[in-house]
Amino acid sequence: MTDLDHDKKLDDAKGLLESVALLESVAAEREQKAGRIIDELADDGVKPDEIAGRLDISESSVETLLDRDAPKPVHERIGISEETVKKLDALGFPQSQKSAD
Repeated sequence: MTDLDHDKKLDDAKGLLESVALLESVAAEREQKAGRIIDELADDGVKPDEIAGRLDISESSVETLLDRDAPKPVHERIGISEETVKKLDALGFPQSQKSAD
């Protein structure tokens, strides 16, 4: 393989890792928002079986969501260091969305 081939593969790998970091950032943020909404509904007296029925998911899934801690930070979700995630952050995604509050 030539140096050009290596450079192309490294660029591809970096692009894929950047995509994974971004996707996990968005996934963590959405997971946290969905959890907050479900918690609010439960706090307002909506029963888990009703939430489950409205969401078309199992009641045990709702119970799991209600008992779940905040989502893991992005670097833990992908299993790499926080510094690496920051270096891969090509879009400058806000830090608040990269980790659980």
